[in-house]
Amino acid sequence: MVEPMQIPILSAEPIWFRLDSTSSLFGSIRGTVLNQNEESLEGAEIIIEGSSLKAISNAKGQYTFDSLSDGHYTIHISHTDGMPCELPLLVIEKGKHYSAPSAVLSFIEIQTEKPILYLYPEQKQEVTVEIEYKGRLTHTYPKYQEGWKITAFPDGTLVDKNNRSYYALFWEGVPFEPLSAPDGFLVKGSESISFLEEKLAVLGLTEREANEFILYWLPRLEVNEYNFIHFAQQEYLDLCELKLEPKPDTEIRIMMVWEAFEAPIEFEQQILPPTPIRQGFTLVEWGGSQSKLKKKLL
Repeated sequence: MVEPMQIPILSAEPIWFRLDSTSSLFGSIRGTVLNQNEESLEGAEIIIEGSSLKAISNAKGQYTFDSLSDGHYTIHISHTDGMPCELPLLVIEKGKHYSAPSAVLSFIEIQTEKPILYLYPEQKQEVTVEIEYKGRLTHTYPKYQEGWKITAFPDGTLVDKNNRSYYALFWEGVPFEPLSAPDGFLVKGSESISFLEEKLAVLGLTEREANEFILYWLPRLEVNEYNFIHFAQQEYLDLCELKLEPKPDTEIRIMMVWEAFEAPIEFEQQILPPTPIRQGFTLVEWGGSQSKLKKKLL
């Protein structure tokens, strides 16, 4: 469970700012909710602790509570997939109206992590690679500038125009829509190695490629009691299209969608496709995405 995040206050007094005073028998609170980029956050839920009072922030991130009696109030603010926060204690006096400090909610972005591309032509070959990704690229190496143009060798070595060598191309990004996991495998963290060695071989990775996959993901998987793992198929191909010139004869693209659980869950087991046969110019890609899966605990 995520612990409430306290909003830092730069000055001790005043924590809340009085806007005006009237002869009303009630007070009010006005506030604003922002995301970590300090942009207005619509749809945040604001609750006053110990009451049935609730508000939803508008398109400008604003909310208001009217008709508040004298008393001490604590406000809790949350948003789907955001880190909830709690605003400092407010003492309301009748007839006074207060502006609360801005609440800033942090969000964990679901990423397409560590996709790396291996290219194995049958002979030395000039290759152009373009990524059409339904999302925002965050990291690339070598630097992606309207595509990669490299020289590929049969052993997998890649050389750029500056004669620098690489063993793979790398990219990461944040998708507009996260990948789903309708079925998969429930794996104990302690059994991650044997599971990955078996399934990655079925999916078509060589031992060297599987070794690099496991080296990256094992520390993230092994520490969990259980991991639900799904290997995305067509949905991932729709999310990220790779355009190569010349076009590969064989494409092996693996995207692992996973989430950690503390206890067993209900799930439907995934049926993997037949192991691909490498023929001609071969493209291999692997990556992963930690998701927020909605699965029912047993």
